[in-house]
Amino acid sequence: MTIPVDEWLRAMSNEYLETFVPEGGAAVKFVIPPARDESFIVSLSREAASRNYMVAFVDAGTTRVHLIDQLFFAVSRQVDWEGLAANVRERSLIESAYVLPEDGGQPVTFASIAEANHVTPQMVRLNLQQWFTDKIFHDYHMTQEFRQAMSILCFEPLRSPVPGDGSLYQTVMDWLRGEARLLSALRPAFIYQRIARHNARDLFASLGHWSQLAGRPGIVVIVDFRACAATSRALSPPDSMFYTKRALVEFYEVMRQFVDATDDLEGFFMAAIGAPEFLTDDERGIRKYRALEMRVAEEVRDRTHDNPLATLSRLTGEA
Repeated sequence: MTIPVDEWLRAMSNEYLETFVPEGGAAVKFVIPPARDESFIVSLSREAASRNYMVAFVDAGTTRVHLIDQLFFAVSRQVDWEGLAANVRERSLIESAYVLPEDGGQPVTFASIAEANHVTPQMVRLNLQQWFTDKIFHDYHMTQEFRQAMSILCFEPLRSPVPGDGSLYQTVMDWLRGEARLLSALRPAFIYQRIARHNARDLFASLGHWSQLAGRPGIVVIVDFRACAATSRALSPPDSMFYTKRALVEFYEVMRQFVDATDDLEGFFMAAIGAPEFLTDDERGIRKYRALEMRVAEEVRDRTHDNPLATLSRLTGEA
C-alpha cells in the first residue's frame, strides 16, 4: 500500500511542522517517493520555508552521508549563521532595554548603541556580555564549544561590523563549515577540537536548539540517499559517489542513531528519501541493517489504510 504525496505532505505539515517541532519536538521520517520525482523535494522544502524553517538539502551522491561530520558540514554550509546571530543580538538589545541607533544604515556596534542611549561603550559592552553569558554560554542544551562559537558570532560584529578574513569571527565560521585549517587559530574562542564523527551529533542537537533561541521554529534537513541504491560503480551516475556495503551500513547506523536521538533533539525534522530498492533489495536495502529496520518498520498495520505518520512511508502520485 502507498500514500498519496499530497496526503503525506499535509500530514507532516499539520502534525509536525505546525506545532510539534516548534514546541521543541523532533522527528525522523523515511520516505520512498514516486520514481525519481524531484517535485516532492521541492514541495517539502517550500512548505518548510513558508513556515520560516531553516531548510537544508543533502544529496548522498555528492556528500559522504555515512560520515556524520560530513553530513553536518553539508547542512552547516546552508545555515544562515549570521542571520541567526543577528536575531539573537536584536533580542539582547531589546531585553537589555537599549534603543537602536536611529540611522538605519549605521552599523550596530557598541559605540553606536552607546551614542543612541547616552551611555559609554564600556557599559554597553559589559551589559551585553553579561546577557550573552546568561542566555547563551549558560544554556546547557548546547555543547560548550557550540556555545563558545555562537557567543563569538553574536559578540564580535558589535566590535567590528565587518569582520574580515583571519578574524576570530571568520575562523569560527570556518570551523562550523569544516573549513578550519589551523586548530590553534580557534584557541582565542576556547575551541580546542575539530568537528568530527565523535561530536557532530551533539552539534546537530545544539543547532536545533539554537535555531529556536534565534526565533525560528526549527530546522528541516532533507537527506536524499537514493544514490546509495547503485549496486556497482559502473551503475552510479558519472559524478555520483558509490557506497560500498560497509559504507552503506555505516549510513544506516548514522540514521539509526538519529531515530534514537529524537527525544534529545529539539526543533529538528529530518526526511530521509530513499529509492524503492531500500525496501526490496536484501543486500543493500533496509533489511541489510536489522537495527534500523526494527526502528522504522511498522509491526502492526491496518489492512486497508497506510499510516501517513509512520516512520517509513511509500508515496504515490504527484505533489
